[in-house]
Amino acid sequence: MEFKSKDFTDAKRVLKIRGLTVGLAGRPKADPVLRGIDLDIRAGETHCLVGESGSGKSVTSLTAMGLLPKDALEIQGGSIDLEGIEITQAKPAQMRALRARRIAMIFQEPMTALNPVLRVGEQIEEVLNMHSDLSRAEAKARTIDMMEQVHLPDVERIYAAFPHQLSGGQRQRIMIAMALILDPDLLIADEPTTALDVTTQLQILKLISEMQERHGTAVLFITHDMGVVAEIADTVSVMQKGRIVESAPIRQLLTAPKEDYTRKLLQAVPNLDPRAPRAPAEARDVITVDGLEMTYGGGGFFRASQGVRAAQDVNFTIQPGRTLGIVGESGSGKSTVAR
Repeated sequence: MEFKSKDFTDAKRVLKIRGLTVGLAGRPKADPVLRGIDLDIRAGETHCLVGESGSGKSVTSLTAMGLLPKDALEIQGGSIDLEGIEITQAKPAQMRALRARRIAMIFQEPMTALNPVLRVGEQIEEVLNMHSDLSRAEAKARTIDMMEQVHLPDVERIYAAFPHQLSGGQRQRIMIAMALILDPDLLIADEPTTALDVTTQLQILKLISEMQERHGTAVLFITHDMGVVAEIADTVSVMQKGRIVESAPIRQLLTAPKEDYTRKLLQAVPNLDPRAPRAPAEARDVITVDGLEMTYGGGGFFRASQGVRAAQDVNFTIQPGRTLGIVGESGSGKSTVAR
């Protein structure tokens, strides 16, 4: 596998985190959630923050964005320097001015980040309306241009669509367009591909890299997927129980990890070598599916319609003690067959 080998020594440092400690609000004696985090990200660099669920990755990103839940978590020490601006001391109005223009975020699930009752084009334009002096016509033109840059098809139709009318990959592209429309210095991506199928995931990863190259953005990419890390990272930090236990360039971390925890994460990555086949069971098949077809819609009181063929000529058997895997892209019919 080929790894990125860029040198960021002379690049401008966009984000500098030192000794960041975050704990439960009003409970200074409780164990902190983040324990003395140190992190550096430079212009044009993709830094991946990896670790198990609950290790503190998302709390780190929310702290950098000034979005810690009030009365739940609080900063108890350390600093976050965004190109000379101390985030930990910033007032709410200052943070609102920084978001989108200097620092932006792509969230894990776009359906919870997008407003379900507003058209997606209006939601992208809202960023421009809040942070620029563009006229209404200029804002729409800029929005259409950014939607084209993230390779959305039939842009005029999607501009007028509601979030529920788009696929998961299209919604994530809308989030990327919204995050990058003001050319922020730092983009934080919090597991933006977790809910997508593998082919759409690859498209989104390539798109983020393409937009980064085009805009020179620093990227903090949060994930638990080491395959994603190998695909996009320049540098990596590994988190465990609120601490960063190892930081290194991608090649070094994947080929010569220093910490036992990092080695355990790498060993947990599934491989594609098939296991040895088991002898066929002698008992009769548990289920036999022969020529299964399923169509959604179609017919009606006044006129016939073709409907959507969700499954066509599906055949399989499952023997006792066996596991059958059904794989495919979103919309291929997997769930329909199971139902």
